[in-house]
Amino acid sequence: MITVRDGIVDVECNKNRSNILTCNIELRYNAQNRTTKQLNVDWYEAAAWMYGQFTLNGANIEELKLRFMQHFNLKLSVDNKILDKVSFYGLFPEGVDVLDVLKAIKTIYMVNYELREDEVVITAN
Repeated sequence: MITVRDGIVDVECNKNRSNILTCNIELRYNAQNRTTKQLNVDWYEAAAWMYGQFTLNGANIEELKLRFMQHFNLKLSVDNKILDKVSFYGLFPEGVDVLDVLKAIKTIYMVNYELREDEVVITAN
């Protein structure tokens, strides 16, 4: 994923396709099928993690798991693939507590969670 704050960026993909990115344009690369997709985004939201914020901008479950590990140092496990087709959106302020994020996920997606010492387990409601 590449997001442009200001200026112009030329990104070459697959040695034959060029993408010109300008302010608030994001390029997402799908490694499985080797395709790219350009999106209009708010660069600040896309870069919020650099300022300590917990941000989800269309994240799939694998990205959510990665964010939990990076931000909270917690492994995230989800039973029965219950959130596999979900795109997660949210912007939480710097210093947000993991319980606040989990409560939001529980409320929005009607799931339960169990917080263990180094892992969060999400189960069906």
